[in-house]
Formats: sequence, structure tokens, C-alpha cells
Amino acid sequence: MIWIYSVFLLIICFIFQQLISNELLASTANEKGERAKFQDILAYLSLTPHQLQNFEIPHYKFFSEIIAKLLKFRAKYGCELNSILKEIKKAIVKDKALAKKIFAIKKQAILQIALIIIVTLSFHILACTFILDIPMDFAFLLKFVIWNLVGMGLFIAVIFFIEKKLLKGFEQFFAALYIVKSLLSISRPMNEVIQNSQLLECPSCKSYSPVLKTAKQQIECIKKYGSYDLENWDMLIQELWDIYDEQMERYKKHVKVVMAIVLLSFALPSYLLSILNLIENLSLMS
Repeated sequence: MIWIYSVFLLIICFIFQQLISNELLASTANEKGERAKFQDILAYLSLTPHQLQNFEIPHYKFFSEIIAKLLKFRAKYGCELNSILKEIKKAIVKDKALAKKIFAIKKQAILQIALIIIVTLSFHILACTFILDIPMDFAFLLKFVIWNLVGMGLFIAVIFFIEKKLLKGFEQFFAALYIVKSLLSISRPMNEVIQNSQLLECPSCKSYSPVLKTAKQQIECIKKYGSYDLENWDMLIQELWDIYDEQMERYKKHVKVVMAIVLLSFALPSYLLSILNLIENLSLMS
């Protein structure tokens, strides 16, 4: 009879692990796809500006759009792009590092919760089978698995919602700033800069609203006085990266808080109910 319970334990743990890891597998596959795109765009940017026009631009977030517009202006006006393309390449590397950081935070949190749940389930089954030698309560185990799957599902949904909320608008604003900087560096008229960057259409967000306000003020000053300093745009871009990094730290703290709530609301009650179930079954046997 013991071997039957042991096999059942392995099957339950395997099914639970497979269900929990679906999101991780999807995230990992997405991460691998992004990594391939990342390598493609870096290899593409290793070419000279003249060679770039002979190949299709690899798709990597908003950076592909920036490169396409720069090449279009180079073909039309013969602009020099070496320096700005090097800057964009550095930005891509920085963006990839932060994306990797987000993926690691999510993966670590999901695995920690899954491990705690599986250990609790294993303890209950092993206690019934090898320690107390009492009948297995399969109805309780089914409720245990369903309850904790609900908790895990809520956890995944909440941390993805928080990620989307904290990073909302950043990609569009980054694209606008880099396009403005790129087009100003090749001395394009302000009307073209505004039209191509769509900076004025960027949605306002509490986290980066001071930077957006300053950027719009810079546009108004250029319109009014006709002169500009590219270093000002460099500072705005760097400030936005700093804010983005701060949002990463906020995201990490939010994930820890949500994980604690899920453990207290789902994993801990499951553990306590597991102990209670063992005590009740043991009392019935005696």
C-alpha cells in the first residue's frame, strides 16, 4: 500500500509542478525569443551605416522604429549616423539588462511559492504514508491542490498587473526621446522632429511626468529661440533610465509584499489545515 501512496505523491507533485511552471515556461520561451532578437539587433548594428540599408532591420521593441527612421533620413539627406547608432546600441544593452532583471524577479518569486506549496503537500502525504500510517484523505488533497492553484494563479495575475502598471508608458516615452535626440543630432527641422517622435502625444505618467514636462518645455524653447543643446536631451534620457531603474526596485518590493500576502492567505492556511486533518484522522484511528 505504501508504494501506491508514494506513486500518488509523485504524480500529484508532478502535476502541480507542471501547472505552476506553465507561466514560467511561457516566460522562458518569450525570454529566449527576446534574447534571439537582442542578438540579431546587436549584430545588425555592428554593420556600417552604409551596409545597414542592405539588410532588413531586426525587430526589437521600439529601437527598430528609431533605426528605420534614421536610415530613412540618411538615405534622403546623407546624414552621419555612426555616433547616434552607437548610443542606441548602448541603450539596447541597458534595456536588455533591465528586462532580464524583471524576468529573474518573477521567476524567483513563482518558484519560491511553488516550492513551499509542494513541500507542504509532500509533508502531508509522507506523514500519512510513512510516519502515522493512517488512510489518505484524497478529498482533502484535492481541495489542497485546487486552493493553492487559485493562490498561485492570483499571484501571477497580480504581479503581471503591477509590472504593467509600473512600467506603463515608458516604452513610448523612451522611443520619443531617442527619436528627438537622433533627429536633432542630424539637424532636422523641428516640425519633422515633433512629427516623427510624437513626443507631444506621449501619455503622462506620475513616475516620469517631471521628465516629460521638461522635454515639452525644451521643445517650446527650440521653437521659440531656434537653438538647442543635445546634452540637455542626454540628461533627460539618463534621468528617464534612472526612473525606470527605480521602478524596477519598486516592482521587486511589490512582488515581495504580494508573495507574503499569498503565503499568509493560501500556503499557511493549507499547512495548518493539513496538520488539523492529520490530527483528526489520527484521532479517528485511535
